[in-house]
Amino acid sequence: MRKQLLFLFMLAFQHGHGQNHFDLELSSVSMAAKPWNQTIAHYNLSRFWLPEKLPELHQSWAGGISYNGVLLKGIYISPALQYAAFKSSASNPDYAHFIRMRWISGAISFDVFPLELKLDTVRYHWRPFIRVGGGGSLIMPRVFQNDSLVYVNDEVYQPMVWPLFYQLGLGLRYEMNRSLGLVLSAQYRNYPNIMLRDFDRAVNGSAMPDLQNDTPIAQWTFQLGLSFRFTAASNAIAEDVS
Repeated sequence: MRKQLLFLFMLAFQHGHGQNHFDLELSSVSMAAKPWNQTIAHYNLSRFWLPEKLPELHQSWAGGISYNGVLLKGIYISPALQYAAFKSSASNPDYAHFIRMRWISGAISFDVFPLELKLDTVRYHWRPFIRVGGGGSLIMPRVFQNDSLVYVNDEVYQPMVWPLFYQLGLGLRYEMNRSLGLVLSAQYRNYPNIMLRDFDRAVNGSAMPDLQNDTPIAQWTFQLGLSFRFTAASNAIAEDVS
């Protein structure tokens, strides 16, 4: 797997040398994680006397950077790196609880521009594309009680998991001039299974037989990016955006 990813990264930078984009991105990420949220709901139900409840893990802001290099006519290869943090907190007297899930994700996607598949020169300011790809994430969940990390089996609970995902999306590039543009995209990301051991014990203080720690996860990302474009006359596929 590592060899395939390294090959794709090398392919991206080699083919995109003459014409490429670097994007700085801000995203809103929504997540569907039913078993994890059931764990939080169980926490709230078993501590019904606490005035402030733990909210479920649903939404996070994310920041990222990506590279977009031409591979073939109308087809670009795009490695990307993204950071997000899902949080849930409840501050009750003498009983503060805080959950933080950090996600560092790396992906390699292929962006297909349908209007440009047969063009040698791209003259469009508005450039719609379809995105298909996949990658992996590093997830680092942490659970705090009264500002201290909780313990599970006499050890600080600080696991790290490395799930894989695939993603599909639609996007639009707007080339404002020869060097600057905007990128809008909406993406669906699916993790077939994430095994987060002892999450129920970390949140509730003991194992819950009716709660699951492994689950498929779906995420929806709405992204806005600032794009910096670099071109060279030697590239086989020229762009003429004035």
